[in-house]
Amino acid sequence: MTNRPLIILLGNDYDETDHAVLFPEVRRRGADIERVHPDELVTELTEDGARFFFKGEEISPDLVVGWVYEDILYRGMYQLEAFERMGVPVLNTARTLFCGQNKYLNSVMLHAAGVPHLRVLSGRDGETLLTWARSQSFPLVLKPIVGFGGNGLQKIESMEQLAKVAPSLAPDEHYYIVPFVDNPGRDIRVYCLNYEPVYAHYRYAPEGQWITNFSAGGSMAPCNLTPELMEIAARASRSVGARMSGVDVVEDQATGTLRIFEVNTCPSNEPPVLPDFAQFLVEAATDYTRTLDSWKPEHVLYEPKPTDKLFHDYA
Repeated sequence: MTNRPLIILLGNDYDETDHAVLFPEVRRRGADIERVHPDELVTELTEDGARFFFKGEEISPDLVVGWVYEDILYRGMYQLEAFERMGVPVLNTARTLFCGQNKYLNSVMLHAAGVPHLRVLSGRDGETLLTWARSQSFPLVLKPIVGFGGNGLQKIESMEQLAKVAPSLAPDEHYYIVPFVDNPGRDIRVYCLNYEPVYAHYRYAPEGQWITNFSAGGSMAPCNLTPELMEIAARASRSVGARMSGVDVVEDQATGTLRIFEVNTCPSNEPPVLPDFAQFLVEAATDYTRTLDSWKPEHVLYEPKPTDKLFHDYA
């Protein structure tokens, strides 16, 4: 028998390198943690409520962390909703994950909250797409509604190119198209816990390319968390309801302002984030309401200095 709280991370082994650091940090802070794939979880609904089983053993988690996306998103969402309905605290919730991982809904939430974002056109009507594009400046960027890692991005340089692409879009899914933002060849990923920025780094596109994701061959360097960057990242994270998030920020060189690309609800985390992530989870598993009301990270890495400015290379 143990008094240690139990945390279940509902997800797969895609972020195994993160878990190899996060899980020992959680255990060292006094909680138990187990990764459970949605296919490994069994639910029994009874007259008295629900029972959950993992590897044939009943589990009674004090906190469930939703970390499902891509092919396990929907299965995981069903189970996260079940846990929450049965009174088990959940971070991030099924709704947060569903809305956050859909670029259309992500954009709707950012716009509704007044967070500086981008113009967006999304739908299935190809004629409306072409009419809209004639009033825009090129290049434009087509993105899949759901996707990560820079997969499926297309940079559209002209009406002629768009006219060739447009007929193939509507039958497959709703298109999602935004202006290309003139930037310094990089964007910024800000990690937030309980909506509080903890750490940021620049993501640089490979030479001669424009996609900055590390999986696309880009590179990274630490970025100072200026007050301006912290404020916009916190607003974006809160607008999506993502207590754990990776906020993608772009420096718009045409306007000299910051804009949000999107809020990632299952971001791969960098090692500097993981100790505070572990502390947040342990405290949430111990006292969920108090933690969500008042928790702040122990350390904000790369704290701002009076002379710090964005649009400057700190690498």
